[in-house]
Amino acid sequence: MRGALFMVATITTLVGTALTATALSPTADADPATTTVRFDGATISVPASWPVYDLARDPRTCVRFDRHAVYLGHPGADQDCPARLVGRTTALLIEPNDDTAAITPADPDSGTDQAVTGQVLLTASYGTAGASAAAAVIHAAAPAATAPTQPPQPAGPPTADRAAVAGHGYGFDTCAAPSAHAMHVWAGPAPYNTVGVYIGGINRACGDGNLSASWVRSVHSWGYHLIPTYVGRQAPCSGVGVPISGNPTLASSNGRSAAVNAVHAMQRLGLGPGNPVYLDLEQYDGSADCQHSVLRFVTEWVHRLHQSGYVAGVYTSNFGDLLARHDTAGFNDPDAIWIGRWNGRASVYGDPVVADNYWAPHRRLHQYRGPHNQRHGGVTINIDTDYIDGPVG
Repeated sequence: MRGALFMVATITTLVGTALTATALSPTADADPATTTVRFDGATISVPASWPVYDLARDPRTCVRFDRHAVYLGHPGADQDCPARLVGRTTALLIEPNDDTAAITPADPDSGTDQAVTGQVLLTASYGTAGASAAAAVIHAAAPAATAPTQPPQPAGPPTADRAAVAGHGYGFDTCAAPSAHAMHVWAGPAPYNTVGVYIGGINRACGDGNLSASWVRSVHSWGYHLIPTYVGRQAPCSGVGVPISGNPTLASSNGRSAAVNAVHAMQRLGLGPGNPVYLDLEQYDGSADCQHSVLRFVTEWVHRLHQSGYVAGVYTSNFGDLLARHDTAGFNDPDAIWIGRWNGRASVYGDPVVADNYWAPHRRLHQYRGPHNQRHGGVTINIDTDYIDGPVG
């Protein structure tokens, strides 16, 4: 894995290092299994095994919620993140509660819990351990943490002129939205007119970072289209992140809840009805019951997005289940597909699984190369590359 990460091996190491202006002072706790972290007046006990990253000292550090860690300060504009990260566990971001801090509405499918204590905003992620694990970390703070005041929604005007665009050409996607500076620099020498951005989901490994309504407006003004991507619950047989329920009724409910959460995320970004949202469904291989759970999730995902006026897409490399139910009564087909097949072929057709007559014409995207570094205009980003012939935002 890439990433210029500063890992704290011991508390003594961190205390003995020259600190930035940001207050940072972890100390040994009475419980040898925990460490006390103090930041701008907040005091929190966390497991001693969790590394602590000072984002002011190293703003390139990738704020990742797929592994246990504590991050102190605002996420940097140019995080050095691997392109392909999925899944969440319990981790903590502690940042000043100012205009830069991102407060988002509470949602059971967001995979995070937030609270304010003193002058800081606490954001705790959670995975299969559930929301109670995040709450336990947050409420270990002193003085007592309180729920943050939610900002008015949506955060920006819908970009209706960008809805239901039939994209064509080359695109890329990466875990954390690049800085506006990086996107502007790449708009010249790079061959890409589309960028995939992770907008939310209980299994999204990276946070919002640079992603905001103003970021969306900026990249649109430079000629980019978007592939809004939602990393929701995964197949119960995949072993990836928080799973879709094996109970048929709950699996359907999971799909509807994910769609509602995705709509909220799109609205916060100013991406109104008519725009597409692609469900990221990672590789899985398992029993018929597992496959049925996935299909129940997908059909409700599509149906609920349609109710809110959005185009429903699915990213996956597993198309056997969707093809088996394609165009059958009682099943809601995705409007578009994003094929994850790293075969190096920049084409949406000729796939060995999905015949050319399915989702055609102009309803396909193809991620044809996995994570790799590219450098344009002096800016390096770790990306996946895509070929586009389908709906983008």
